Amino acid sequence: MIGKLLFAVGTHRRAFVLASSWAFANAAITAAINPLVVKLLFDQGIAAGDVRLFLGVGAGALTLVTLLRLSDLGSQLYARRLKNRMSADLARRLLGAYYRLPYEQVLRDGEAYYLSRTYDEAKNTAEPTVDVTLGIARDVALLLGGTSVVVLLSWQLTAVLGLVTLVLYVLSGRFARRIQSQSKDEQEEEARLRGVVASAVRAYRTARIFDLVGASLRAFDAQFERFQARLYQRVRNAELYGTLSGMFLGWVELLVILGGGYAVLTGNLTIGGLMGFMNAYWFAVNGLRRLLDAVPRLSQLAASANRGAKMLAQAEEVVARGEAAEGSLALQGVSFAYDGREVLNSLDLRVVPGERVLIEGPNGSGKSTLALIIAGLLGPSTGSVARPQSVSALIEPVFFPPLPLRELLPPGQAEEGVSLAARLGLLEHLDRTFDSLSLGQKKKFGVLVALLKDSDCYILDEPLANLDPDSCQTLLELVLERTRGKVLVMIHHGADQIRGCFDRVVHLTPPALHPATAEEPQG
Repeated sequence: MIGKLLFAVGTHRRAFVLASSWAFANAAITAAINPLVVKLLFDQGIAAGDVRLFLGVGAGALTLVTLLRLSDLGSQLYARRLKNRMSADLARRLLGAYYRLPYEQVLRDGEAYYLSRTYDEAKNTAEPTVDVTLGIARDVALLLGGTSVVVLLSWQLTAVLGLVTLVLYVLSGRFARRIQSQSKDEQEEEARLRGVVASAVRAYRTARIFDLVGASLRAFDAQFERFQARLYQRVRNAELYGTLSGMFLGWVELLVILGGGYAVLTGNLTIGGLMGFMNAYWFAVNGLRRLLDAVPRLSQLAASANRGAKMLAQAEEVVARGEAAEGSLALQGVSFAYDGREVLNSLDLRVVPGERVLIEGPNGSGKSTLALIIAGLLGPSTGSVARPQSVSALIEPVFFPPLPLRELLPPGQAEEGVSLAARLGLLEHLDRTFDSLSLGQKKKFGVLVALLKDSDCYILDEPLANLDPDSCQTLLELVLERTRGKVLVMIHHGADQIRGCFDRVVHLTPPALHPATAEEPQG
């Protein structure tokens, strides 16, 4: 379990150890000194009538408590800074892992699912890891410090504490495994619930216009019910564990009080010794109780850390799928299916440098899937793909990180990018984010970025959509100019006006209608 928690710590182990040690030291000093001060005050101060000793010990204790409180404040502020750094680092690692996952997996789970995985899980793993670990450090210190004083004052009653620890250790182990398993299922259902909610929110207009509010709510209810069922199972076991451990501790506390009183009555323990013993005993028992209460949270954290570590392990470097070819693009017998539904069937396509190919076809004919395969984001179910070393692709739908447009321009090409932006009428928008642009402006900027990448092969998916005739002409001229001598594959609907700009037109048809493609030479 410790190894799983260290996953959230990442590169901050030294700071993490310091924070834990700081918390441990504060609690250990408190648990060891406080009972002895109480014993000294009662046995040597009050019972012996030594006012000077009583006041001196009291002043020293007050000074020590003040210093410990200030030290604890510093410990908590240090821990807060550590939590901030760990949360940001873990979220960044998970987001980086998301970009390395196979695109098929991203399509299967949905983008909203990974929103929950990269942000929510990072926040719900890193911060609780620090809180729980520092809490455990304090509680272990209280248990050890209190137990040491208890042994010093009465070894017989210490045996009772040892029995308590043994029984509760067995009890915690039994419930911890169960809670960890249930926490993993709960977190998976919560991530899926986040995906359902995100999809429902995005569907605002269609839900209102097409009377789909009821359907949206039914989908939410079904997933929320699955999540709540998992949540209830975990909480039920955690509450049962807390009830049983609390019940047992209550019985033992009564036995210790009776035992201490009997020791005083028989002359085996002084009043000051009993007060100090009870003080130390409460430190030890409260530390033990909080350690037991931490078991469900530890199990949840272990499940969260395990999910995060699994996501990092699944992430693979995004590499182009297929063989490298000397400038040419070649697909042979390529087929592809989504969940058993065939989209492409035995497609053959070869494009040489300097050749421009236009892809046409109705919706569902596999045009965008073909673009993803050429770009290397998807691998074919069957067949082979050979592509140039460097590929630039713009595939719908297009999104960019939430940064000003000028910061999205390729490094070292800012000046050229600004020049092209001016040519496309985007110069005054370079300090805006992509999401704030109109549809036409988004299209222009996406093509601009794709063309700025120096590549041997360019794939452009509907680059002229949502543009007025003048903008369409300007952008087409720029595409043809920047891709001269390279492989160019463009997907476009209603391409009658631009067919003459291409060497070939490839017609795709849905496999269910016709398995072949037809090519029409242009010129």
